[in-house]
Amino acid sequence: MRMHADDAFAAANEPGRGAERREAIAWLREQLAGGPVPANDVIERGVQFGFNERTLQRAFKLLGGVRKREGFHGRWTWELPHVGDSTVGDTSF
Repeated sequence: MRMHADDAFAAANEPGRGAERREAIAWLREQLAGGPVPANDVIERGVQFGFNERTLQRAFKLLGGVRKREGFHGRWTWELPHVGDSTVGDTSF
């Protein structure tokens, strides 16, 4: 399910969850800026950085992140949606 940027912003600012989620979103943007990254690598680095795995997954979803599998039995990758994707909108928050 894709989410409009306004909805993502509202969800990221829920009381009690906003700060950590905003940090995770910013961190994920940085990690995924260069293109697809193996999901396990992103999660492992995020946990080492101090994020909860579930927080990373939620932040990835709020960003409209794209999961892809490399080949039939390959590893899963995470990447940011394409800039020109009209379903994403501006997610800068």
